[in-house]
Amino acid sequence: MVDEIWLSYDADKNGRLDKREAKRFIQDTLRRVGEGDYILRDDFGKIFSIWDKDKSGTIEKPEMTEFFKKCLAKAYGAS
Repeated sequence: MVDEIWLSYDADKNGRLDKREAKRFIQDTLRRVGEGDYILRDDFGKIFSIWDKDKSGTIEKPEMTEFFKKCLAKAYGAS
């Protein structure tokens, strides 16, 4: 799943999602689930800071992978 995100959204192919690339991913995801594609700046900032654990200003694959693992564990009751 994460590799597919990187193939689609890592426009400069540097192995990281910057804020512009991450915002496009979020907007496209919102559109796909029928929520429009608008996200408030503050909401985006909160989401980005959750993903960007090392505070580098970009999201690396391990950060995104860990986020999805936590989401799936929470959704399916695992710890």
